[in-house]
Amino acid sequence: RLEADIGVSITGVIGPDELEGKPAGTMYIGIDSSQNKKTIKGNYPGDRSRVKRWVTIAALFELRKVLLALD
Repeated sequence: RLEADIGVSITGVIGPDELEGKPAGTMYIGIDSSQNKKTIKGNYPGDRSRVKRWVTIAALFELRKVLLALD
């Protein structure tokens, strides 16, 4: 076990086709810590490379917000 204090996850439909009725670019970011649990849904347009880039930036931004809120 890693004994991590914060977990970050990314999943979704990167494309190019929809999956289970969800359009390409529908992505979910999960952040989990002892003080905060949140799931963020986003729709990111573009090709696979662009979606990967944007959702990664969004996940890092959300992680930053959690880190800044820690006591």
